[in-house]
Amino acid sequence: MIAKGAAPVGFLLILAVLVQGLFTAPPCAAQGHRFLNGRVEALEPQTLVIDGNEFPIHPHCQVFIQSRVSGAIQEDPGEIKDLRVRDQVTIRINPEGSVDQILIERYH
Repeated sequence: MIAKGAAPVGFLLILAVLVQGLFTAPPCAAQGHRFLNGRVEALEPQTLVIDGNEFPIHPHCQVFIQSRVSGAIQEDPGEIKDLRVRDQVTIRINPEGSVDQILIERYH
């Protein structure tokens, strides 16, 4: 026989775990993201060419600039217009195959 009060406590525990799961994002690897390092060969309006491979750019792509001198990443994200041909970049590719994050490594 279940003691009085045990059922509501158990229910609340399960509910707490479920609610926490809603607000805790899984790591990138679990979402199917992959990363690629390379040099930008061309930049079309919605396509990025790196080492001969074309990647569509996600409309909400984030761009970050990292200093090769200090290693610090710019606090305010950059924009696609900050990207230049021959930049060394690390891109994050989402499961649909488009680039949703670009990290530019540049001497400052």
